[in-house]
Amino acid sequence: MSFFADRCPHCGRMIEQRTEMQNGDFHALCTDLHKQQDWPRKSGLKISVLAWKRLMVATWERAHGRPAEFYPALDGQGFDVVYKRTSRMDKTEMQELLHFANAWAANEGVVRTKSKRMLREEEEREAFDQLERSAHG
Repeated sequence: MSFFADRCPHCGRMIEQRTEMQNGDFHALCTDLHKQQDWPRKSGLKISVLAWKRLMVATWERAHGRPAEFYPALDGQGFDVVYKRTSRMDKTEMQELLHFANAWAANEGVVRTKSKRMLREEEEREAFDQLERSAHG
């Protein structure tokens, strides 16, 4: 299932929002990072799934020439980073983010656990293969 995020500012057509499947895949990846990766590297510290999500989105934004935005905190205590929300990403952006994040994780040696989508696809392939074998059997 997908939703419409916005209208294109140039042509006015509706932009299709990222899918639930893409969102689930991204959260599964951030969960894998949380469980397997120290941050900063070799610090022994584990950061939250949400922190991984925010770091990954900010890094992906910079990789695409969109600098992270830093503002003084409203309470005057340091600075805050403002980044694009994944809920406002369209399907193409979310696919690019997933590709980027998976490549980064693989480079860091993170072993991906199977998401619900991956398990469902395996079950579908197995059922199809079984039908094929019985039809030619």
